Amino acid sequence: MSHRSLADRWREEPWTQAGEAIGHIVVGASSVAILAGFDAWSFPGWQIVGGASGMIPWIILRELIDQWPIESWGDTALDSLEFMVGGAIGGLVLWRVIA
Repeated sequence: MSHRSLADRWREEPWTQAGEAIGHIVVGASSVAILAGFDAWSFPGWQIVGGASGMIPWIILRELIDQWPIESWGDTALDSLEFMVGGAIGGLVLWRVIA
């Protein structure tokens, strides 16, 4: 977890703030792109696989970058699995709503 306050964030250089914002946008957009790729395949249940796979950019950002240095790889693996399960459940809900 980030250990800086919002006030600390606003005191940073504007290019640093912009870089962080762009990074978050790219991660969010890549998640949508992954889902769109699975949608183009159109195999049954693509939403479940796409939902789980769409979490990968978030796992990289949250678990590998934000939490660096990793103190417990087991905890990181469990958190990553939970992200993917959440994405799969979201995909399952989407599948049932569309189908």
